Amino acid sequence: MALLGLSACITLVNYVGKGYEAYQKGDLEGAEQFYRKAVKFRPRDPIAHNNLGVVLQDLDRVEEAIPFFKLAGVLSKTPYAAPHVNLARAYYELGKLDEAREATEKAVSMDGGNPITLLIAANVYCARNEKLDAARGFARTAVEKIGDADKAAAWSTLAELEYKLNNIAAAITAIDTAIALDTDNSLYRQQKALYRP
Repeated sequence: MALLGLSACITLVNYVGKGYEAYQKGDLEGAEQFYRKAVKFRPRDPIAHNNLGVVLQDLDRVEEAIPFFKLAGVLSKTPYAAPHVNLARAYYELGKLDEAREATEKAVSMDGGNPITLLIAANVYCARNEKLDAARGFARTAVEKIGDADKAAAWSTLAELEYKLNNIAAAITAIDTAIALDTDNSLYRQQKALYRP
């Protein structure tokens, strides 16, 4: 087996970096091309596989993304929750709630302090109508710790959980917060209409 030269190794690392740069700029097609090259030349790199899956998911090719998330989870030598979180989200989007729950539980066991992990878990349990008290705890932690881009969604999830737990006043307060954070989202207003006592 021949060893790669230094320039070849640098080129391989650059595919992941260039994919990330393209993704940050919103160039999903470019990011896909770079990540595909990274996966081709680094078939055992869990990060390259996970990132390719994220790009495919963002391109609404969720079914195509799933094998990359699965492989990333298998290839990782250390606990790496991201592919499990992304896999849970993919299954959730497809309505495959049993599979979403399994991936969620792996993600939470690896990185239960991450607010994105907790938000996905809260959504999966809410959709399955199970572990609602735990899901509410996850959502409450998520609203406190999650970044601004996802804060309204976290409040919306908390509102739905409060409603399912028959805490109507808390549900209305949570959905009002979601609306205040994202005034353009008509879904939150529709949710609020459902929560009226």
